[in-house]
Amino acid sequence: MNETALILRSKGLKPTPQRLVIYEMLRQTKAHPTAEQIYEKVRESHPVMSFNTVYKTLETFESAGLVQKFNPGQGHFRYDGNAEPHAHVTCLSCGRVDDIDNLSSEDIARLHKEISRMTQYRLSDRIDLLLYGYCWECQGPGSGAREEQK
Repeated sequence: MNETALILRSKGLKPTPQRLVIYEMLRQTKAHPTAEQIYEKVRESHPVMSFNTVYKTLETFESAGLVQKFNPGQGHFRYDGNAEPHAHVTCLSCGRVDDIDNLSSEDIARLHKEISRMTQYRLSDRIDLLLYGYCWECQGPGSGAREEQK
């Protein structure tokens, strides 16, 4: 049995062909795709899979703690196969989303604790840290990114 099937079973999920292909696709990408992008990608190998199946599977994965679902503010939720707490940065121009890999889970936990202390909120374990800016490709002349930074 492959690793993906074992992961799904460990979360109490039956490793159906649809679940396997969707989860494997998410584990292999850093692109933070939308449900529509995931649907288009998995249809390459599973042409009869419906968008509804993809969407319901993503919701199941989120409920099981296998993926992160977040809204970078572009009207579409994005999905991340890395469900561990971590930060993202998104480009205000092109919508690109990247992980902030050098911000450790310990750094995020410290920030979580400090925010709880400062605000006197009892925070949940859910952390969605999303920063906004302009990617290196959108920082060129005439992009507006340089003007906003002044």
